[in-house]
Amino acid sequence: MNKEKRILTLFKELNQKEQNSILKQLTRVKSGDLNTKISKINTKTAFLSFFLLFASGLLPFVDNILYLILKLFGISITHLEIPYFINLYAFIWTIGVILSPILIIVATYFRPSKILYIFPLFAYLAMLVAAILNFSGFIISGFIQFYAFITLISICSFYLLKRIRQFIKTAILSDSIKIEVIENVLKELNNNNKSNEV
Repeated sequence: MNKEKRILTLFKELNQKEQNSILKQLTRVKSGDLNTKISKINTKTAFLSFFLLFASGLLPFVDNILYLILKLFGISITHLEIPYFINLYAFIWTIGVILSPILIIVATYFRPSKILYIFPLFAYLAMLVAAILNFSGFIISGFIQFYAFITLISICSFYLLKRIRQFIKTAILSDSIKIEVIENVLKELNNNNKSNEV
């Protein structure tokens, strides 16, 4: 209610032309339509940011995924040579590692829930631990890193899905409250205009 009073006070300080302009903008879209549009936008951006961050976590392991898929169908591409790279899988891994931070940056534009950054964080931590262990003399292959990443993500998936659902509900509720405040302000303004006419 205090917000509404402040909005009304600010609105009353405007001249008639400015008031009419604001009222036209507010009433241009019916509140139900506006609520539906906002809900769809929030849901789409939430899922898009989820997909982008999840993909950014998978990209460093895309070479392992491709290898497993090709092995399933009995196809071998280890003989293919790529200039400046050991093999095609090394080239694919390099591209995945380069694209991953770009996807993180793009996802940040959609303001994802902070918990979603766990996907790329797990991926890069798995690679960092593997690099340190390999340097120390232990052999940690890309597959072990990939399996560790998938295991960690599977364990956290239930919690993450719950948090994502909660984030979407909160965003929709926040927009509903904004719309309700606008509707109440409009009603109050209409009541004030009618009392001024009398």
